[in-house]
Amino acid sequence: MQLYVNNNQLSFNKFKFRASLKRVELEGLVDIRIYPETYWQPLKVLHNKLVTVEESTSVTIDQSSLKILHPNIVPADIVYIVHPPPQHGYLEIDHEYDEDTTTKSLPPEVNVFDQSAINENRLHYIQSGANQTSDYFIFDVTNGIVTLYNITFQLAIIPKFIYVEARPVEVLEGGHVSLTASDIKILSPYYVDKVEEFLITRPPAHGLIQLKTSGDPLNPESISGLATSS
Repeated sequence: MQLYVNNNQLSFNKFKFRASLKRVELEGLVDIRIYPETYWQPLKVLHNKLVTVEESTSVTIDQSSLKILHPNIVPADIVYIVHPPPQHGYLEIDHEYDEDTTTKSLPPEVNVFDQSAINENRLHYIQSGANQTSDYFIFDVTNGIVTLYNITFQLAIIPKFIYVEARPVEVLEGGHVSLTASDIKILSPYYVDKVEEFLITRPPAHGLIQLKTSGDPLNPESISGLATSS
């Protein structure tokens, strides 16, 4: 049994070998990567912050929002493995193109990248799902020796439109009916607690809308007024 013994030199090493059996010979090369003792120390999550992106746009995930450190290890050796990918978009890397390589033919969506791509602002989230308010992806991160598992990265999506649902309201002739928040409903979850008023652009032709408490004509209608008028 042959053993390789390192003489305290780091980085890489290699050796050649030749195997022979009668008249058949085979030569080969064995690459050896040498890890320092610090590689067995745990990875540290320095930043994992919520990132906001507008619908149908993209956002750069930089080191201020996602950064994992390890003593004496270069960022390129800290590798992220995404599983599952985002549900309402995808991750994309700006590759350093070289005419002598085939990087131009790589698909835009990536599930493996390293910390250097984040540090160099080359990792982007591309938002593609309509009327969504959040997304996420889960990843493992490793230096080849130690691994952190199932870390979640969260994204907040700002919808392009406010989706509203209005249901028919019945009232007896000469009577009145209260309008509640369920009669005019915000369907976009992101805007539910952000819309403060509805502006009446065309009043009723055969009646009027007024505040229940004062009886004054209402313009504009506040969502809090709708919620308390039931």
